[in-house]
Amino acid sequence: MKEKHEDPPHRPRASPAPATASLTARGLPLGHRHNHAKQLGSTMDIKVTGFTLIMYFEPLVFRFSLVLVALSVASELLEARTADIARGDQTTGTHGDYSLRFLQGRRADGNQLSDSVVSKLGRPHDWSPPSYNCTSSINRHGLSVNCSYQNISDISSLRLEHPERINQLLLTGNLIDNIPNGTWSPFVNLTSLSLSRNLLSRLENDTFSGLSSLEMLHLEGNGLTMSRQNFPLDVFKPLQNLKQLYMNNNTKINSRNALSSDEEEELAYPDWALASLTSLEKLYIDGLPNKDFGRGFKKMKSLRYLSMNGYNGPCSLGKLGRQMFENLGHLESLMMKRCGIRINHIDPHVLKPLQKLVHLDVSRNVEINLDGLSILLLGQLNSKTLTNLNVNMVVNPYSVSRCVSNILALNLPRSLRYLDAASNNLEIVEDKVFELLPKNLTYLNLNGNRFFFGNYVRNMWKMSNLKVLKLNGWIRGYNLPTYFTRHDQQPAFPCNLTTDKLEEISFFGKDNSEITLRLPPKLETLQMNLAELSLSITNFSIHPNNSLKKISVSGNNIPSLIGTVSGLHKLEFLDLSKNNIKYISPMFFYHSRLKTINLSWNDCASYLHSQQQSLSFPSSLRHLNLSYVPVKKFAIDFSTLKNLETLWLNNCNLQYFTPNMTEAENLRHLDLSENSLYTLSPAVTEAISNIPNLTVNISGNRIGCFCDNLPFINWLVHYPHLTDKNLSTLWCDKDGLVTEIKDFKLEALLLQRECATNLLLLSICTSVCASVLLLNFVFIAYRYRWKLRFWYYSAYFSLRSYDPQKGHREFESDVNIAYCKEDEDFAEETLNDALSNLGFRARISERDSSVGGCMFRDIVEAVQACRRTLVVLSPDMLACKWCQATVNLAAQEAHSSGRPALNFLVWRPVSSAHLGANLLFHIQNSQIFFYPPEESRVEERAMNLFWRKLARDLN
Repeated sequence: MKEKHEDPPHRPRASPAPATASLTARGLPLGHRHNHAKQLGSTMDIKVTGFTLIMYFEPLVFRFSLVLVALSVASELLEARTADIARGDQTTGTHGDYSLRFLQGRRADGNQLSDSVVSKLGRPHDWSPPSYNCTSSINRHGLSVNCSYQNISDISSLRLEHPERINQLLLTGNLIDNIPNGTWSPFVNLTSLSLSRNLLSRLENDTFSGLSSLEMLHLEGNGLTMSRQNFPLDVFKPLQNLKQLYMNNNTKINSRNALSSDEEEELAYPDWALASLTSLEKLYIDGLPNKDFGRGFKKMKSLRYLSMNGYNGPCSLGKLGRQMFENLGHLESLMMKRCGIRINHIDPHVLKPLQKLVHLDVSRNVEINLDGLSILLLGQLNSKTLTNLNVNMVVNPYSVSRCVSNILALNLPRSLRYLDAASNNLEIVEDKVFELLPKNLTYLNLNGNRFFFGNYVRNMWKMSNLKVLKLNGWIRGYNLPTYFTRHDQQPAFPCNLTTDKLEEISFFGKDNSEITLRLPPKLETLQMNLAELSLSITNFSIHPNNSLKKISVSGNNIPSLIGTVSGLHKLEFLDLSKNNIKYISPMFFYHSRLKTINLSWNDCASYLHSQQQSLSFPSSLRHLNLSYVPVKKFAIDFSTLKNLETLWLNNCNLQYFTPNMTEAENLRHLDLSENSLYTLSPAVTEAISNIPNLTVNISGNRIGCFCDNLPFINWLVHYPHLTDKNLSTLWCDKDGLVTEIKDFKLEALLLQRECATNLLLLSICTSVCASVLLLNFVFIAYRYRWKLRFWYYSAYFSLRSYDPQKGHREFESDVNIAYCKEDEDFAEETLNDALSNLGFRARISERDSSVGGCMFRDIVEAVQACRRTLVVLSPDMLACKWCQATVNLAAQEAHSSGRPALNFLVWRPVSSAHLGANLLFHIQNSQIFFYPPEESRVEERAMNLFWRKLARDLN
C-alpha cells in the first residue's frame, strides 16, 4: 500500500511528465538534466522502502548531503574568486551576488559553476533564465533574430517567442563551446544559422540534429581544425538541404602564416564528413599545405564554388600536385587568393581535372610570377568553359618591371572573356601579344601597371571583341620590403626586343604626319585614371572604326585642351576631373555627341564668369559636372545648354549665381550645395520656379538672414522641389555672425515678424523725414520767393530775344517809376514831368505796361529795361503788393547786376514801425531821396535845386 507523500516545501515536486519537456520548460540547461534525473530517481528509491523509514532517515540524509554540497560550492566559488583577483578583476558587489551568478549557470569572467554542483543543489525557486538583448527583423531570409555578441554560453537559455517561425538566427561572437543534442528541435523552419566567432573546438554527430531545413551555415572563426576528431563522420548528415557552408578561419597558423609540421600531418580536408552534403553548392574553407581534396568530394555533385581565401582565413597550399583537384571535376569557381602558391611548386596538370571550371582566381600570390602563371594555366589551355581569370598581383610588387611575352598570351585559355591582370609591374608588351590573346576577350583590367607607350599600341585594334579596357594607375602603397628573391630581380625586359628596336618605336608615319590611333573596333569603355599622364591634348585623330562611348582620364595632369580630337563620333561620356585644366579651346567639346562631361576639380573658372563665354558645348549635352571648380560668379547663358538635365556646382565657393536660365527648360537637377551663396536674384528664382520639376540642392550655404533678403528666404521656404525639404542643413549669416540653423522655416518666420516691425518703424521714420523735408522746402521757397520769381523771369527773358550784355547794353529808359494807385497824380504829372524836363526817359507802369499781360513779367521787364527803379514811398504804397513786388525784384536785379538799380523817393512820411523788416532792409541798402516838405515847395529855387540833385544822383 502506497501512501501519497507531500514533498517538503523547500524542494520541487517530482512530476510524472517526461523529463525533457519538464526540465526544458523550467529553464535547466540540457547538460544538467541527467544529474537531476538521478537525484529524483534516488528519492523514488527511498520511497519504495516504506513511509516510516523515509520519514526517519530523510531529514538526516538531506541535511548531510546539503552540507557536502555547500562545501563543494564554497570551494568552487573560492577558486573562481581567486582566479578573478589574480587577473585583476575589480568587480564590486557582495558574495551573495557573486554566488548568484554561478547558481544561474552564467559565465563570470571565464569561470562557470560545474554541472555536478547544479545537479546537487538544483535550481532555486526564484531562479529565472538570463535575458539577452536580441533584435528581430524581416530580410530576404524571412524572420531574422540577431543575438550576436551577447555573451551567450548556453543556447537553451534563450527564451525566444515562437522559435518555429524564425528563419535566420545570428549567434555570432558569443561564448558557445558545446551544442547538446536536441538544441535545435524548436527551430523547425531555420534556414540560416551563424555560429561564427564562438568557442567551438569540436563537433558531435548530433550537433546539428533538427536542422533539416538549414541552407546556410556559418562556422568561421572558431577553433574547428580539420581533423577526424573534430569532424565526425555523420556530423553534417542532418543538413540535407545545406547549400552554403562557411568553415574558414578555423586553422591555427604561426607568425609566418603557415602551419607547423606536426599540425600538417594531422590535418586534412574533412571529405568523410562533407560527403553527406549532397546539396552543398558553396564551400569556404582554409587552404591546407600539400593536401589533396579526398574522395568524399566526388559525392558532392552540387558543389560549384570553392573558396580558399588568405584574407578570410589561413591559406598556405604549398605544393599544387597533379591529384589535388581530381575529385572536384564538377567545380565551376575556384578561389585561391593569397594562398602562398610558388612557381616551383606547381604541377602543369594540376587544373586539368576541372573541366567545368568557369572562374579561376589566383590573385595576390606574389611568388607565382608570369612564368609560373604560364605553367599553372597549361591544364586549362584548351578549356571551353573558363571565361573569368583573376591574376592580379601574381608578381612581387618589389620586383623590377615585367614584359608581357607572346608565350604568356598563347598559354591563356582560348575561352577567356574576362581577364584581370592588375598590379603585375607590366611595362612593355611584345608586338604580337594583342594578336595572340584569346579572341573572345571582352574585358581586360591592367590597372596598377607601368605601361610605357610603344609600338605595340598600334596593334591594340587586333583585340577585335574587347569592350572594356582599364589602364588606371595605382595609388595604394606598400610596406618596405624585407627581402628580395632572385627571381624578382631578373632583367627588366625578358622579351624579344632589343635596345635598337626600342629606339625606333614611333607613332608617326614616314612624313611625321598627324597621329591616328586605331582602337579595338568594339571597345566601349576606356579608363586611364591616375595613370600619371602629363601632357596637353593637341590635334589628333582616331580611326573612325570604333565604338568608344566612355572615356575616363581622371587624376592626371592635363593642363590644356588645345586641339580637336576627331573620330570619336559615338563618345557619350568624358571624365576630365582632377587634371589641373586651365585652358580649354573654345571648340574642344562642340564637335561631339557628348552627353556627360565631368570637369570637376579643375581650374577652368575663367570660362564661367560671363554670359558671353567662349566655351561652346554640344547640343547633345545632358549632364555637366563643374563641382569643386573655384568660381565665385557663375553667369553663363543656357542658350547653349538647352538640353542640359543635370548641373553640378557644389563646393565651388560660389557667391553669385546669375545665369540666364530662360532657356533651361529641360533642367531637372541643380546642385548648388556647399557654397557661399547669400541670395539668388528674383530673376533666377522666377526662372527656377518656371522650370517644371526642377530639383534644387542648396544645402550647406550661408544664407543672408536680413530683411532685404526676405523675398529669397520666402522662396526657399515655399519652393516644393528642394532636396532638403526641411532646410536643416543651411547656415544663417546675420550681422556677420554665421550659425547653423536646424529649423530654417522657424527662423524665416521669426525674421518675417522682425522685418514687419522694422517696416512699420521705417515707414513712420520715412513719413516724418519727408514731412520735415517738405516743410523745409516750403519755408525756403517762401523765404526766397522773390529771388525765385526773379530768376525765373530773368531766365525767361534771356531765352527770348533779349540780349543780356551786362554793363554794355543800352537801356530803353533811364528810370522806372513805381508807385501805388493813390500816388498816381504825383508820379505821372509832377515826377515824370520834372524828370522829362531834365532829359530823363521815364517808364510809367500804368502807361507803358502791356495790356492783358502777366504783371510779374511786366515788372521784371521794366526793372531790367531801365537803368534805375525809383519807388515812390508813401503810406499807401505799403499796402500795394505790386509795389512790394517791384521793390523785391529791383533788389534782386541790383544784387545780380551789381548796379544801384533800386532807389526810394519819400513822397509822404512813413513811420518806420509800419515798414516791415523786408522793406526796411531794402531801404537801408539802397539810395533814398526825400521830397521837400510843403513849406518849401512854394519856393521855385528850392524845387529846382531838388530836381537837379535827383537827376544827378540817378545818372
